[in-house]
Amino acid sequence: MFEKILNNKIAKITIISISLLIILTLGRSAFLNSFFNKRETVVPKVTSLHVDDATKLLKKFGLNYSIIESKSTEVPENFVFIQDPKPESIVKVRRTVNIWVNKANSVEIPDLTGKTLIEARRILEDFNIQIERIDYMPIENSEEELVLSIYPKVGSKIGTNQKISLLVSSKPLIESKIMPNLIGLDKNDAANILAQIGQSITFVTEANDPAFAHNVIIATNPLPGDTIEKNTKISIVLNTGVEVDKTITEVIEQKVESKKIDNNIEEILNQTLKEVEKKEENNEHKSEGE
Repeated sequence: MFEKILNNKIAKITIISISLLIILTLGRSAFLNSFFNKRETVVPKVTSLHVDDATKLLKKFGLNYSIIESKSTEVPENFVFIQDPKPESIVKVRRTVNIWVNKANSVEIPDLTGKTLIEARRILEDFNIQIERIDYMPIENSEEELVLSIYPKVGSKIGTNQKISLLVSSKPLIESKIMPNLIGLDKNDAANILAQIGQSITFVTEANDPAFAHNVIIATNPLPGDTIEKNTKISIVLNTGVEVDKTITEVIEQKVESKKIDNNIEEILNQTLKEVEKKEENNEHKSEGE
């Protein structure tokens, strides 16, 4: 009985001793880390970030920060353009990172949407804002050189000598009233070209012509160069390898020949009408003479 009690006491003393040892070890480690700051972290890249985003990121990495206001033409207002230490540096936790934030005399980007390029240039000159780049987008039924959008966006503040980009309307690259030449193109490319002029493929016929590559357009109706109206029904013949009674060349030749015959008939009819009109005029003159 006495031996059992003794063993229990020894076990309790052992557990208490181990617990104290663990507490002392952890406490010592925490004390050393706190006092000597042995923990390290990586400095994140905060340049080109807004000052609010930059400070949040530094806090996330366990770093302090110091904001230095200065002027820069490299970034918009309130954005970081220099940091020290540099990104990817290994430093102690709670190290202070100096960040230089642009506090230049900023100007707000005006709304130029719908203005002509000439008007936009004049307005930007008044605001002392320079244009860095102008991109053009073909727009159907739209006046040329109208401002469609601006970057940075309207209302953004930019520093001195910072530049902006404009997206401006232009004429469609393809004449909308003329049937484009789609021969040799695949169906998707042809559809994209037709979409630019407000048209689409209505009918697709399969054919086999060894003179053309596989899965390309080998004929269209209307023919390339023909005048087309809005919502014209456009048919294409796709070379898919399907056997047909006639080659596409024969079909085209037949269409051309048929067109020639129609033109000849029309010419004959017109000539006949002219002769009839001439005879009637002669008869009228004779009647007046009598």
